[in-house]
Amino acid sequence: MTLPVTVAENGADGTVLATYTRPPSLIRESVREAVLLERLLGGFSTGSTDDYVSCSARTHRCVAVLVSASCNPRRRRCETSRKIVRYRYVTRRPPSGTTGPVPTGPIRARLNRWVTDPGKLSLALTGAPHHGVNVLVSVNCFSGRNGGTAFGESRPPLQVAVPSRTHVLTVGRHRACGIGVLVVSSQPGPIHARLVRG
Repeated sequence: MTLPVTVAENGADGTVLATYTRPPSLIRESVREAVLLERLLGGFSTGSTDDYVSCSARTHRCVAVLVSASCNPRRRRCETSRKIVRYRYVTRRPPSGTTGPVPTGPIRARLNRWVTDPGKLSLALTGAPHHGVNVLVSVNCFSGRNGGTAFGESRPPLQVAVPSRTHVLTVGRHRACGIGVLVVSSQPGPIHARLVRG
């Protein structure tokens, strides 16, 4: 579906009565709603969505990367996905809240883990050497093993090298967490990701 940038209201004789401009944030909000709907239809009980946006004042184009995580504590399963949305804005300045470069490269590794009594966890990356990769981490934790009080944690992309070992989470009071990781890199070569305690 493509949403129009402007909508014109015409009179009976064909003259333009009014013109309505799409708000700069409409695309991002529409995508957020679509992600939420997909999560609800999929039967997942909780989740989170993070977005990273970069806009160019020269071309009036934006690139948004949306990372959504959905967890079902009863099934002890989580899923993490990424969507890339490109759109134009019509204001004189880029929309507020935009960031620098966004992780649009190929996904070289991914993992989804359900961890009970997580404590301190680190991400170990191995495989072909990479100077720097973007690591997108989503965290959803629960006070009980099958649900209960939950919290989701958002964080900016990590930039690390391969091989490496990077601390990603320390949890004290929650008994179970769903961890999702996407490793993005424009450099070729396989990457392997795993969670390790400590």
